[in-house]
Amino acid sequence: MTIFVTTLILLSQIYVSAMRSERVAYALLQNEEAVRYALDTMSKTIRMGKDFTSPDGTTLSFKYYYKGEWRPIIYSFEDNTIKRSFMDTTGPLLPEGTKITSASFDLQPWANTSQALIKIYAKVKTMAGGREYGFDIQTAVTPRTVFLIND
Repeated sequence: MTIFVTTLILLSQIYVSAMRSERVAYALLQNEEAVRYALDTMSKTIRMGKDFTSPDGTTLSFKYYYKGEWRPIIYSFEDNTIKRSFMDTTGPLLPEGTKITSASFDLQPWANTSQALIKIYAKVKTMAGGREYGFDIQTAVTPRTVFLIND
């Protein structure tokens, strides 16, 4: 009887530990996916943009083609999140609990052309299971707009 109770307690502790680990892993996966989604959203607009500037490395502003017009759009890393300002609307791209601890936009000219290479780096911290976890993420984007010149 004692062996049965000991085995049952041991197995229940293993089960509880596995369930906690699964919840932590799932929370980390959700937060990483949220950051990847934000970077993907940014990449899509950058690909359709022109006239890029990044004066301080934490803000990227450019013109984005929307409904027949070139309109200004700004992405910035502030208040531990990624914010987008477009058409009089400003808001975060990340859910609460996911924090950007440091990030930068690295804007580089592309082979003496008007095109640019934009590298985005971010260090992210998130809470899961009562502990703080961190990861780094980065991507590089080049605009896809082609400008034809009429002579």
